[in-house]
Amino acid sequence: MLLQLTKSYSTKLQHFIKLNVKLNSSTSATSQNSKNIHGDLSQNLTPSEIATFSAFAHRSGLKFKNTSTLISALTHSSFKNDNSINHQRLQYLGHNTLKLFATEFVYFKYPNMPSEVVDSVTKGYIGRKALASVGEQFGIQNVMRWKFLQIDNNDPTHVNAKPYVISKVTEALIGALYQEEGAQAARRFIHSHFLNRSVDVRDHLLYLTRDPRLLLLKVTTKLGKRRPVARLLKESGRESNYSAYVVGLFIEAEKISEGYGESIHKAEIKATRAALEMHYLETLKEIELPSNLITENTTFFDADDIKEVGDN
Repeated sequence: MLLQLTKSYSTKLQHFIKLNVKLNSSTSATSQNSKNIHGDLSQNLTPSEIATFSAFAHRSGLKFKNTSTLISALTHSSFKNDNSINHQRLQYLGHNTLKLFATEFVYFKYPNMPSEVVDSVTKGYIGRKALASVGEQFGIQNVMRWKFLQIDNNDPTHVNAKPYVISKVTEALIGALYQEEGAQAARRFIHSHFLNRSVDVRDHLLYLTRDPRLLLLKVTTKLGKRRPVARLLKESGRESNYSAYVVGLFIEAEKISEGYGESIHKAEIKATRAALEMHYLETLKEIELPSNLITENTTFFDADDIKEVGDN
C-alpha cells in the first residue's frame, strides 16, 4: 500500500515538475501576453494605490516583474473594476501549489499516519485560519481590493467575510509567486510561513481512537506482532473515592505504553491511545522530500562536461 501511494505521489510530482518547467520557460511570454490582453493595470490605479502596492511589495518581498500580476492577486472578485481582473485564476494555482507541498511535508514526515489523518493535519497547516493568519502578518488586509460580502448571520455555516477574503487573496499571492518565480520560490515561501507553524497533530487523531483497543489490535497484527497484554502496574485508594490506577501495555516483555486513570478500564484506554499516538506520530528525523529535486540548477551533465562546454 505504501509503495503504491509513493508511486502515485511520484507520478503526480513528475507531472508537477514538468508543469513547472513549462511555466518557467514561458514566464516572460506569459507576462507579455498578459500585458497585451489586459494592458498595464497600474495605469488604472490612483497615485495612492500605486504607493500602497509598492510599499506592500517592498515590505513583503513579493516584487514581481509584471506589476499586473500583483494587482490581480490583491484584487478579490468582489471588487468590480473595468478590466474584470481578479484573484481567481491565481488563487486556483496557489491553492493547489500550497496543497501539494503541504501534503508532501506531512505525508513523508509521518510515515505511519493514515491518509485521512494526513489530509486532516495538512488542513491544520494550510486551512482558512492559517491562510488568514499568514495574510494578516503580511498586512494583506490593508492593501487588498474588495467589497464587503453580505453573509447571512442566521446561517450556521456563515464565515467572517474579511478573514475569508484574506485567505483567498493569500492563496492568490502564492499562485502569483509560483507563476512569476517558479516552484522553488513558492516552495520556500510555503515552508517558511506555513509548515514551520505549530500544529497539535494529536487533535487530528481523536476520531481514530473511538475504539482504540480494536484499532491497536489491527495495527499490531499488521506489523506482525503479538497481541498486546495489559498489566496493572500501580494502584492506590481502591476502597476509597479517590482511587488511581496505572496500567501498562506490553508486547511480550516490552512495555509499549502506560496510562493513568481513576479506574482500571480508563487507565487501559489511556494506555491504548498512548500506544496508538506513538505509532502514528512517529516522525522521521531527516525528511527527504521529492520536491527537493526541484532546483534552478538541476542538470544531468557532469561538472567536467559543463566546464568543457563553457571553455568552448
